Formats: sequence, structure tokens, C-alpha cells
Amino acid sequence: MKFQKSLFFFSAFRNRTFVLSFSAAMLFAIIFSSQSHAIKLKDFLKTTAKVALTGFAVDKLAGPLNDFINTLLMNNGAANRDATKVVPIITAGRKGHVGACQVTGDAEQLKTVRAVIMIESDYQTKIRVKAMIPSNSVNPLKFNRVHGVGVSAIIDIPM
Repeated sequence: MKFQKSLFFFSAFRNRTFVLSFSAAMLFAIIFSSQSHAIKLKDFLKTTAKVALTGFAVDKLAGPLNDFINTLLMNNGAANRDATKVVPIITAGRKGHVGACQVTGDAEQLKTVRAVIMIESDYQTKIRVKAMIPSNSVNPLKFNRVHGVGVSAIIDIPM
């Protein structure tokens, strides 16, 4: 247990250090940018902050959210038979959104899932299609599908 706590502290410290360094670099860029670049950078920073906050929320709430979804499904006669866990959804399309979902499947396969990659497109300009792909990578540009795992719930996190 002590080992896990120290790992959590190191991970949290490393994340804080990265966020502070990244924030300082962005602030420097804003100060020394032209007005139009500063506006674009401001939008970029807002998006980056939302993505970071969503990722942080998913990481911290994954266990309780997973338990809640399992109870919800069980109480409505649709209990999962396989193992489940909550992972982030990363959009590979044009907007780069992040959300969360519960995935279910064989316990060994589920251990390798790090995120669900969502690819969006329009079919005949009238129908929106979202493909959800359980992946062993959080990189939407380079991922490997984990077969035998599916999405059982989508979690909306308001920002």
C-alpha cells in the first residue's frame, strides 16, 4: 500500500510540474505574441485546460464511476458479466475532445486498454457517425485496437 501511495504522489508531482512548466511557457508566448496570435493562443489554452481537467477528473473518478455504472446496470437488469473499467475517450477527428466511457470485456484484454479512440465522420452530410475503438494507446494518431473489449457506457463530463 505504501508503494502505491508513493507512486501516486510521484505521478501527481510529475503532472503538477509539467502543468506549471507548460503554463509558464504558454504565458511567455502570450506576452510576446502579436494580438491575433494571442487570441488564437488563448483559445488553444482554454482547450488544453479543458482536456487536462477532463483527463484529471477521469483519472481520479474512474473507480467510483465504474462502480456506479455497474450498480446502475445491475439495478436495471443489464449487469455486466465481464470485467469493466472507466477510461478516457480521445477524439481523433477535427476537434480533439476528451470524455470518458466504461469498457467491458475479458479481464486480461481489459488490462491493456488505456483509452477509447473516437473517430467521427459524416455519412452523406446528414448522418453523424462516431466509431469507438478500445485502444492500448492514448495517442489518437498511433493506436492499436484491443479486440474482445467493447464500450458499455459513455460518461458526459460537463466543463
